[in-house]
Amino acid sequence: MYRYKSMDDRTAYACLAVIISAGLALAAFMYSGPFYGIDDGTLISIATSMLKGSFNIASTPYALGFLQSVFVAISFALFGASSFTAIIPTVVEYVTLVIIAFLVGRTLFNNEVGLLSGLMIITMPTVLSFATRVLVDMMLGVMAGLVLYALARAIKRPDHKPRMSLYAGLMCGLMAFVKIGGVGLAIPVLIAMLVLDRKLITAFVIGLVMGLLIYTVTFYSLSGWKVSILSALGEYSQNQMVVATHNTYRANVFSNYVTMLDVLMGPAVVWQVLPFGLIMLFILLATCLAFKNKDKKLLYPALMFWFTFLYLFFGTESLQSYASIVVVTRYFLLVSIPMALLAAYVLFDAYMICRHVTGARVALGLLVLLIVLILVSNIPSYKLAYAYRLFILSNSTAYRAV
Repeated sequence: MYRYKSMDDRTAYACLAVIISAGLALAAFMYSGPFYGIDDGTLISIATSMLKGSFNIASTPYALGFLQSVFVAISFALFGASSFTAIIPTVVEYVTLVIIAFLVGRTLFNNEVGLLSGLMIITMPTVLSFATRVLVDMMLGVMAGLVLYALARAIKRPDHKPRMSLYAGLMCGLMAFVKIGGVGLAIPVLIAMLVLDRKLITAFVIGLVMGLLIYTVTFYSLSGWKVSILSALGEYSQNQMVVATHNTYRANVFSNYVTMLDVLMGPAVVWQVLPFGLIMLFILLATCLAFKNKDKKLLYPALMFWFTFLYLFFGTESLQSYASIVVVTRYFLLVSIPMALLAAYVLFDAYMICRHVTGARVALGLLVLLIVLILVSNIPSYKLAYAYRLFILSNSTAYRAV
C-alpha cells in the first residue's frame, strides 16, 4: 500500500460504534426470531434441559456441541424464557463478530481496513439473515475470528508468535464445544503454517491438543464417565450421514456444484442458499494478491476461506464413508471474518491507488461506489432472506416451545 496517515483511534472507535448501531438496526429490521421446527428448537430444548438439571451430553448428537445452549440457558435464567431472550446470545455474538473483524483488520493493516471489515460483516446477507436466530454458526464465526486475530498478532509481533500460535490452536480445539466439525478449521491453518511459518506448528498443535483435552474431560464429566467419547463421536458421524441422505434435498457432487454456482453467481432460488454477490470478486482479487506477493496477512484468511468453501461443496459429511454435505450458506458464517477482511483489503487498496493517481476526493467517491455496488449485488439475497424471515414469523407459533 502507498504511504498514508491512518485514522486516529478515537475516530475509528466512534465509526465502529456507528457501524455496530447500524448493524443492530439492520438486524432488528430482519428480525425473525427462532425457527423452532429445525435446529433452533433443538438448541432451545437443550438449554431448557440444562435449567431443569436433566441435561445429558450423550443423550443426542446435537448435545455434543452445547456451548450455544449454555448461553441461551443463561439468558433464560437472567431474563426469563421467551423467543426474544433466546436470541440475545446470538445478537451479542453478532456484535462481537463486527468487533473482531475490526480488530483483525486494524491489527494486520490499519483502522480503515478494520472499519471496512466491520461494514462488510453487517451488510453480508449470510451474516445479517441469521443475526436473530438460535444457531451455532454465529458463535463458530466468532471463534474462527479469534483464531485469525491470534494469527494476526503473531504476524505483527514476532516476539508473541509462540504464545499467539498456542492461543490459535486452543481456540480451534475449543470449537468442539460449539460444533465438532468446527475443529476442522485447524486443517487450513496448519497448511498455511506449513507453507509460511513452520516454527509455529508445534505451539499451534499443543494448543489444539489442549483444547481437545479440555473438551474430552468436560464430556466425561457431564456424561458421568459412562459413555465413550469415541462411541459418541461415531454416533455423531452416523447422524450426519442420516441427515445428509434423508434430507429433502439430497446432495451429491453434481448438485453441490450447481449450488456452488448459485452461491457464486446466483440466481437466488432457495431460502437457505444466498448468493455472495460482488464481494466474491474482491475475495478472488485478494487471494490472487496474497499468492502473488506471498503476503502472510492475506494468505492466512484466504486459505481459511477457500479450504472451507471447497470442503463444504466437495468434502464429506462423514469420515466413515463419502457423503456430500447439504450446503446452506449459514455454514459460511464460520469464515465470515476472513471473507470480510479480504474484501476490505481490496476496497482500501483500490482507494489508495486511486488516491495516489487522482486525489482523495475521487478516491473516496470510488470507494463509496464500490461499496454501493456490493450492496446492490446483494439485493437478490436480501429479498430472499426477508422472504425467509416472513416464513419463519408466520410459522413460528406452530412450533413455539417457550
